[in-house]
Amino acid sequence: MKKVLTSILAAIMLVALLAVPAVPARAEDTGIGINPGDTMPEFTVTTTEGSEVKLSELLKDHDLVILNLFASWCGPCEKEFPEMEKVYQANKDKMEIVALTVDPNDTQELIANYKAEHKLTFPVGYKADGLSFITGSSIPVNIFIDKSGMVGRVQVGAFQSEAEFAEAVDYFLSPSYDGTPVEFKKPFNPAPLVYAGLLLSILLTLVGRIVLFRKAGKKGWHAWIPFLADYDEFALAWIGWIGIAAALIGPLIGACNSNSLYVVSYALIALLYVLNIIEGIKLAKAFDKNVVFGILLAVPIVGGICRMILGFGKAQYQPELVTGERSA
Repeated sequence: MKKVLTSILAAIMLVALLAVPAVPARAEDTGIGINPGDTMPEFTVTTTEGSEVKLSELLKDHDLVILNLFASWCGPCEKEFPEMEKVYQANKDKMEIVALTVDPNDTQELIANYKAEHKLTFPVGYKADGLSFITGSSIPVNIFIDKSGMVGRVQVGAFQSEAEFAEAVDYFLSPSYDGTPVEFKKPFNPAPLVYAGLLLSILLTLVGRIVLFRKAGKKGWHAWIPFLADYDEFALAWIGWIGIAAALIGPLIGACNSNSLYVVSYALIALLYVLNIIEGIKLAKAFDKNVVFGILLAVPIVGGICRMILGFGKAQYQPELVTGERSA
């Protein structure tokens, strides 16, 4: 028992270490190749009307230029545009917004229609080669460029309200603005926590399965193989194949950019959750637990903990509750 608990603790510590980046990014590093305090390189881009927009020309007549990077399919980009348009209308004599799509699949016709549908009055165009110095794939991005051509602020992620965007604009248009750039605040990235949670869930589930298998007189190593990691009585051994198929479709979606594959992937994931619930209810019944406990067995992380409770607890495996036949 002590060896098992020690192994579990060591594995949990390993998961925690994997979730922490080895070298944290600098606070002022935006990850897009441009940081607050930098001089914005000159750029010329083409708008949907076919005209050219040059940064130096814009700065002759405006105290602030905001370069917005978006894509037609980006939900957060679409959400912040109406708020930006309102603030732009109130300050367009002193500021300019240039919104550029970063998606090469966004055609001129598509972007022109997008601009019209969203009633945007500021220039909209294409990033293309005019801004090759900007790296990274995050969108939306808003780069605030002051009268001197300095990058005063970089906002990675959408503004959440008109008031938030107006406050950012007012800082640079205020008579008291002294050229001090706004410190970049790295947006919260939930990915490490999600990955850590998934790893922990897998770990707890595997450990719980091994203990349960042994308690039921099965071979513990079967718990490490998806299509064998189910009790014979449950007749759900193929649930593992569905999980593997759902996982394999992910890379295919990225490679093919197919909407139909998205539908198939979501359908498989939904089926997987249904089968997990069925499996959990049958497993709970085999250990004389109620339906609620069975549903909890299908919940990530919680399910792993519940399996460990069954494995290390006093509950005994009773196959007759599932099959109707008593074991020898």
